Amino acid sequence: MALNNGTANRETQKIYGDMLNAKPAAEDGLKLADFIPAPNSIVVKPAPADEMTHGGLIIPAQAQIDKSFGHIIAVNPDDAGCQYKVGQLIYFRHDAGSMIQIEGQDVVVMEIVGDGYSDILGYWPADKLEDKQECA
Repeated sequence: MALNNGTANRETQKIYGDMLNAKPAAEDGLKLADFIPAPNSIVVKPAPADEMTHGGLIIPAQAQIDKSFGHIIAVNPDDAGCQYKVGQLIYFRHDAGSMIQIEGQDVVVMEIVGDGYSDILGYWPADKLEDKQECA
């Protein structure tokens, strides 16, 4: 059976649409709380961008700037020497790590490099934050 151009295009579009809508079966049960980062890596939930100025003006979505700080939500349990702990508020490079989405939440996975270079620029000790620290 020969396919004409119209039939071939419809079939190609159907296959392409199915590929875009397909989701791996394992992805259905993935939970953010169960995610374990690779050794020497941490997972950070970045602070949301400001939607309004201090004066009350609404900032359009195109002009909102992602913040470069957030809370650590996961560390590898086998990294006994890791100086970062879950719940710490850290400041990181603007283009740090890899942004991924789990359970509809954007999180950043960052590598901790032992040679002094890191995407993490600093952190605030928990005792200095008191009740300002809100971990997701």
